[in-house]
Amino acid sequence: YQRRVHGIIARLRIISGLINTFGFTQDGLSAEGVCSFVLSAVDSPCRKVYDQAADLVQLIYEKIGMRAIHLLVIKSGEEEVTESLLKKTIGPLLVSLVQKAALPDKTNQCGDSLLAFAREPKIGINFVSKHIMTNPPESDVDYANALRARLLILTRIVSALGFEVGGLVVENVALYAISGMQNTLEPVRNAGIDLMVAIHSRAGDVVWTYMVDQSAEYVGEVRRRLVQRLSASSGGSHKSKFSLEVARARAHKRIGAFETADRSPQKPSQNNSP
Repeated sequence: YQRRVHGIIARLRIISGLINTFGFTQDGLSAEGVCSFVLSAVDSPCRKVYDQAADLVQLIYEKIGMRAIHLLVIKSGEEEVTESLLKKTIGPLLVSLVQKAALPDKTNQCGDSLLAFAREPKIGINFVSKHIMTNPPESDVDYANALRARLLILTRIVSALGFEVGGLVVENVALYAISGMQNTLEPVRNAGIDLMVAIHSRAGDVVWTYMVDQSAEYVGEVRRRLVQRLSASSGGSHKSKFSLEVARARAHKRIGAFETADRSPQKPSQNNSP
């Protein structure tokens, strides 16, 4: 067993060296073949094999980008690799992408890859978001950028994929957005508010139930950005803006404070019935 393990590790290191030296060429190493070998090698209880294979997966990604994601998924089907093993193989890469996203010039690129991973059924949005919805150490020199990047990438994922059954849970994402909104750093607060607006765009008025205990400043800013979005899509009609007031009132169970929607402003109704 030990000889087999050492042999696998040696081959993984040799392949890494060849990729670093020559890359992937038509007459040399093929990305498809390397991905197949990595997936077969990582099916081992040995931590050293797993770590070496994970390093090779990151190297493949660095060389061919998002194509590595699709190849790993395709080859996992051909090799009959289980979802849990596939996730074990790419988990360290997800951690690396989330960390690299803290660099302003890498945020969009890492976001593209994380969104691509989330779209893959064998990987899934829950597995990806679990790596994103974490807080970097406050002692990190890139703390603000790291947290802001997480919020921005999660905003992209929510906007693109929404909340399906078995997918992201609105409450979990909303609470993560609120933690960003309460941050003392303005760029992080803005990213948290943008995430809450994205949640509203996919989940609707339920977001207000998580905003009841928030400060008037945060609630007002979310409302302002929602009004801007609705105004842009509807020409800024009074009815669109009024809908936001109704939505917020429902969350506070004070719907009677507002009258029936109309195109022209009127005095608030005195009817306080629910």
